[in-house]
Formats: sequence, structure tokens, C-alpha cells
Amino acid sequence: MKDENAKLVPSVESRSQEFVPVEGGPQATSSAELLLTIAYVLMWASVFGLAIFTYKRQARALARLDELEKNVEARDRSA
Repeated sequence: MKDENAKLVPSVESRSQEFVPVEGGPQATSSAELLLTIAYVLMWASVFGLAIFTYKRQARALARLDELEKNVEARDRSA
């Protein structure tokens, strides 16, 4: 029984803590620089999109407020 368990548990020497680079690994890896660039572009596009959306919404709100003020003034004049 001990011999079977000894085969399952790797020895201390086989569990090296030293970094050993792997040669001939998969060639289809993505560049971290490309992924970082894509992430920054998406982030800034989101920020500018939010700014444009907020600007347009504020412009509509201001136009509606002007319309309401004109209606109140017209009602006050007619009363």
C-alpha cells in the first residue's frame, strides 16, 4: 500500500520551484498588448458614448423646460 501511495505523490526533487520556460508551446497565443489596446479603446468609447448620451438627454430636457416656461408665461398673460 505504501508503494502505491509513493507513486501518486511526487517527490520533492520533482516538484522544483524554479522557473523553467516551455519551448515549442502553442503558437496560437494572443498578444497582451493587443488585448490591452482593445480594452482601452472600448473603455474610452464607453466614456465618450456616455458623455454624448448625457449631452443629448440634457439638451432635450432643456428644450422641454423652455417649452414649459413659454406655456406658463402664455397662460399667465391670458389669465
